Amino acid sequence: MIAAIAIVTFSPAAIASPVRADAVCAIGKALLHDIAIPADSGNGPALLNPERPTPSLFDRCPDLRQNLPQGLKIADAETLARASQHGPQSLDGDHIGVYQIAPPEIKPGTNLATISVTYECRGLCGQGLTFRYRKNADGVWVEDGKPRTNWVS
Repeated sequence: MIAAIAIVTFSPAAIASPVRADAVCAIGKALLHDIAIPADSGNGPALLNPERPTPSLFDRCPDLRQNLPQGLKIADAETLARASQHGPQSLDGDHIGVYQIAPPEIKPGTNLATISVTYECRGLCGQGLTFRYRKNADGVWVEDGKPRTNWVS
């Protein structure tokens, strides 16, 4: 008697439903709106690193790169290099901070999601945050409470 066993694996991206992909991008869009710096704040825009972490929110939702809310922009390579300079150094008033956003994780069978965000800045500066979102009765993803701080440097 001969027995055959087949092992089939699927990547989550290959089996993700269009509704789930739409939800991931809708949550990401809500987060981008929530972290955008208001134009009248006197500060420059918040900067985004679309390449990290891997995969990033922008890998899952590339259209978000072209439709950023006012107060956000994609950081260029030079800015990313300057933001990653760490250590006790003279910064000459040059504050640079860059957000790195992971794709949202939607809790199965619920209307709840979390997003991991890292804020990296020059010197001995940075933090890791987890934002919580929930889908309200109107089907809109909204921030659920304040972000949880996971680490601070």
